[in-house]
Amino acid sequence: MDVTRRTLTRTIAWSTPVVAVAATAPAFAASTVVITPNSEVDVTKCPGQSDKTDPWTYIATFLTTGVATSVSVSSFTVNGINFPVERVVIEGSTFHVVTRPGTNSADAEGTGVITYNTGSGEQTFTFAYNGSHPNQQLCKRI
Repeated sequence: MDVTRRTLTRTIAWSTPVVAVAATAPAFAASTVVITPNSEVDVTKCPGQSDKTDPWTYIATFLTTGVATSVSVSSFTVNGINFPVERVVIEGSTFHVVTRPGTNSADAEGTGVITYNTGSGEQTFTFAYNGSHPNQQLCKRI
C-alpha cells in the first residue's frame, strides 16, 4: 500500500482529537472530594437507648465539596477515644457516619477527628463533636 501525503494528513487529523480527549481524562479522575473546610458537623443522638445494655447511637453528618461514590472511615475518635463505626451512608454531597460510642450520652462530647478516604487518598478532619441535637427523622432514615 502506498502512503500518500493525503492519507497521512487524514490519519493525523483523526488521531489528534483522540489524543486531546485522552489527555484531559486524568484531570477529572483526579478531582478530590473532601469534607468542606470549616463546615459545621451536625451530630444526632438517636433516641430509644434507655436499656443500659444497648449502646447509644450517634450519627455525625459531614458536608463535602462534591458527591463521593464511596467513603471509607479508618478512624473516628472523640477526645482521643476510638468510636466504632457501624456504617457510612452517602446522600448527595453529605455523608453520615453511624457510631456507637458507649452506654452514656456524656461519652459523646468533645473534639472529634475523622480519617477517611473518598477514593483519592486518606484525609483527616477535626471538628467539634456534641451529640445533643436530636433529629429523629435522620435516625429513622439512616
